[in-house]
Amino acid sequence: MKHAGFNIARALIILTVFLGLLSGCRNKVDFEQFGGFSVKYLDNGCKEVTDGIGRKLLLAPWGYKVREKYAKADIIRIPVKKVVVYSTYNAALIKVLGHVNSIDGVVTKKQDWYIPEIRKGIDQGRIVYLGQSTSIDYERLRSLKPDVVFTWDEGIVPKLEELSIPCVVTTTRIARDLSAHINFIRFIAAFYGDEHQAKVFAGSQFEKIKKISARLSRARKKPTVIWGDIYARKVQVEPGNSWAGQMVGDAGGDYLFRNLEGST
Repeated sequence: MKHAGFNIARALIILTVFLGLLSGCRNKVDFEQFGGFSVKYLDNGCKEVTDGIGRKLLLAPWGYKVREKYAKADIIRIPVKKVVVYSTYNAALIKVLGHVNSIDGVVTKKQDWYIPEIRKGIDQGRIVYLGQSTSIDYERLRSLKPDVVFTWDEGIVPKLEELSIPCVVTTTRIARDLSAHINFIRFIAAFYGDEHQAKVFAGSQFEKIKKISARLSRARKKPTVIWGDIYARKVQVEPGNSWAGQMVGDAGGDYLFRNLEGST
């Protein structure tokens, strides 16, 4: 009887440990999807990301020997230390993560920046203005030796591949909805290893929107809103499936193009 009791106790301990391990495995997230972007967590601290045009890139820790067959321009060492950004929005997300000092190159002039650290960096020569997006100074870009270029211009991908400079396309051909737009910081965070911080930040933004939307739902009037850009010969508007169109609805407005779907 003593042996039987001992065996039962031992079996219960083994079962408890097994269930604990199983629970841990289930709680471990190995894939995240944010609209058209994704992060797949691999072994040895590596990650495979999919950018806005479907390119798969390997994020590998510094010093890790990559044995998989990836082109040089498709391997990005993490956490990134030197980056070039096209979008002021992406720069703002990087600042939220606490890594604004990793920005070494931009394509927006100093007077158009509202981030003090970047304006100061350009003044001091620490951050390089590489020219307009349509006429990048590739020699200066190459001399910066960035770990990655975050760009909305997929047209520069072939040139950067030729220069063996990794790049990530941060826009998609279909408009990002509000969830993907807010969670995009979690995609950027994968390059810095700050996923938890980004998840907390995104969650706080959703909570703010939820509270504001609840208050505005009681409003009697719903103003009709158009969101877009006016150019010399054309007007571009955000479709109803975009984050901008959805924000208007959450803010108590009536978005004029709410039934229009398309790219941003």
